[in-house]
Amino acid sequence: MKKLRLFNALIFACLLLTTNIWGQQNFQVNKTPESSAITVSFKKPADWGDSPVYLWAWTDDNPQFLGEDWPGIPISEGENGFSSYTFDSSVKIVNIIFSKDGSPQSTNITNVVKSTCYEFDAYVSENTFSVKTVDCPAPSYTVSVSANPAEGGTVTGGGSYESGTSCTVTAIAYGGYIFTGWTENNEVVSTELSYTFTVEKDRTLTANFEEDDSPFIPIT
Repeated sequence: MKKLRLFNALIFACLLLTTNIWGQQNFQVNKTPESSAITVSFKKPADWGDSPVYLWAWTDDNPQFLGEDWPGIPISEGENGFSSYTFDSSVKIVNIIFSKDGSPQSTNITNVVKSTCYEFDAYVSENTFSVKTVDCPAPSYTVSVSANPAEGGTVTGGGSYESGTSCTVTAIAYGGYIFTGWTENNEVVSTELSYTFTVEKDRTLTANFEEDDSPFIPIT
């Protein structure tokens, strides 16, 4: 009888262990990754001049989702010529209209579920135009460089770069100073005078110098 009870207890323990393992596996498999926010971008026609692009947006649950009154809100224009707006990540589907302060305006662009770039296509009436989807340009990031201390040397290579491109920053020490390394957020990222990396975000790099205390040896 004791052996039977022990055998049953072992079977029960194995069942519990198997249930926990499969439960964990199912949880991991069924876990839904977080979705990214929707960004809509529009490249305005050249004849709009300096007029900003306005964005009007609504959802099935909220007919005035973005902006209290027509034509909505002006959206900022980037260096790539596209005016863009990023919705909160809770927005999963949205309808939009682009306009030049209300007129002319695009036709209704409905059921937008992912980040998309648009351009002017053609007028369909006097004050309404159609749009076409285009490949979104690579985002641009800023690489900022500085010397510490400023009298220790000079730096080159800073500027605006498209995502995925290569950037090389270079430090040149002045007389009486030596270069000690590139840092970012007080962490050393390179000890080479020229530091090359792929641009994937904004970078703020500091070239550090210190006074050269080595004795001067004249050439004879």
